[in-house]
Amino acid sequence: MSTGGLVTIGQAILHPPLGFLSLEAIPGNPHSGHNVLTRPRGLQNTDAKGVRWAADPLPPGFGRIDAWSSVSRADRTLATISLVYLIQGGADLQSQRSSEDLLSGFILFDQALPFSVIFDIAPGVSMTLHWLLFLE
Repeated sequence: MSTGGLVTIGQAILHPPLGFLSLEAIPGNPHSGHNVLTRPRGLQNTDAKGVRWAADPLPPGFGRIDAWSSVSRADRTLATISLVYLIQGGADLQSQRSSEDLLSGFILFDQALPFSVIFDIAPGVSMTLHWLLFLE
């Protein structure tokens, strides 16, 4: 049975409207290098809906490409992000892997409750990271 344009309660919780999200600084800001991020709450290892990043001033040698007045990119990858999920038997799966050249941006998790978020930041680059939380 089709629900037309209706959003189920489950969909609304998994992917809430952006206006219902808030920011929480990830301890250790600014981050650099290899990071395995978690936000443990109860039985959940990462209780968040996504991650927001902002590159601190780019190091010498990095170029900046201003595509629009509000969107700036670097001339190379600043960070590689992937989500880790645990499946039955303890094996892990990485998903939603992306290479980011945006100086600031965010990623919303397409599946609920990842085990961790891997955030590999290019050498010489530092980033301020925040969790995206639902109604907190």
